[in-house]
Amino acid sequence: KDQKAGVSKSDLTEAPGTLQLDLGGKLQFPYKEQCLQGEVPTRNTVIPHSFQDVFHYKSLLSRAVREHLNIILFTQARRYHQTMSRVDLSAIDSPHLHTGTSPPPHPSPHPQAAATPHCSHGPALLRVVKKAGPNQGRVFFTCSAGGQGHCKFFKWLDKGGQDNHGNQSTPLMKPSNGQELDTFLKANGINFYSSCQLVVRSSSGGPRSGRGRSHRFNPQGLQPRPQLYISLNRRGPSIEYSKDDLWVISKDHSFSAATTFLVKSMFFGPNSSNLLEIAPISGHLPSNWIGGGQVCCLHIGNASTELTCLANTEENVNIMSLPVLRHLITLHPEATQCSSVCGLFVPPQSSSQPWPCMERTTVLNLQQQVAGQYGLNIDQTTALGKCAEMFCSSHKGPPLLLIHGVFGSGKTHLLAVMVLF
Repeated sequence: KDQKAGVSKSDLTEAPGTLQLDLGGKLQFPYKEQCLQGEVPTRNTVIPHSFQDVFHYKSLLSRAVREHLNIILFTQARRYHQTMSRVDLSAIDSPHLHTGTSPPPHPSPHPQAAATPHCSHGPALLRVVKKAGPNQGRVFFTCSAGGQGHCKFFKWLDKGGQDNHGNQSTPLMKPSNGQELDTFLKANGINFYSSCQLVVRSSSGGPRSGRGRSHRFNPQGLQPRPQLYISLNRRGPSIEYSKDDLWVISKDHSFSAATTFLVKSMFFGPNSSNLLEIAPISGHLPSNWIGGGQVCCLHIGNASTELTCLANTEENVNIMSLPVLRHLITLHPEATQCSSVCGLFVPPQSSSQPWPCMERTTVLNLQQQVAGQYGLNIDQTTALGKCAEMFCSSHKGPPLLLIHGVFGSGKTHLLAVMVLF
């Protein structure tokens, strides 16, 4: 099957040390051992000029898109695990997060949990070092008073120091609550949400909490699929969220494969109650999440283009709905001869029509003259040159020329000049 899809078994191992991670397979968030070994993988799937059949086209295009998304997930996973290696979770990690159960109503404070420090003006505020340097990204406490009343209180949130050899050791972050952990990871470019709740609701149990979509009618009387929501512990600016955002949900901070699954957002951000409706993409087993529970979340980013491409390719690309597709994807660019049956375009010099046989130098000189006469830019002149080469006796290029550009780039003007040429 892999050989038919145009991929070899060597493509399944994209980089040494990735523990046989199949980037072209299902979307997945790599666990620590997978992403901390070897280099960041690169795309290996190649899109050819022509395809064997519709199945070859469909499978290869889908694999390329999944490979692209998995590399993004791999990069984010590696950044997360590398950053978490500098964090001591002993003060906030609890068994309730691993099991997914709700914590007791009045949990006893952890004996190692440190309270928020105070200065003479009250509880201190968390701040992040943004200036470039060795301390960039570190979190510290400072005085909450503003203006002239601001005192000189300062305290690092993490623990730095020197090792046994007198060298400066990597600061060890020991947050006392989820907010401090979120702030630290946010400062390192990771949109992490701790102490969230996964909410499972029946689709027939009352109105939806999302935006702009009503309850679906089920004429066949089938058991409706439950709706999933994330109750976020905070809400960022609206610009941070969009439809079809990728999120990673897990019961533990290690994001192990057994307790982690990928979802996409169904609407443009959480509602006023911080509820975000989600839809599973991969790794979700309903039996493991019957009652929801406490989870932690990673906001990867928007993947609307990739997910739409995957959905359209997997659902709509078939011979019945696109009967012309198999003729288009089996076109060989190097073919310059064709029969009347296939009806492909033939360059002027390759056809039987009495086109003038001109030398390349004469054609290129005429091209420069026309380009200057009608004010073509460099890209338009290059495109005109490709068209002009079709009249050369030595032309052996592809039979088609594709010209694309943004709105207002001069495609219509170039087409008119080609006709005059």
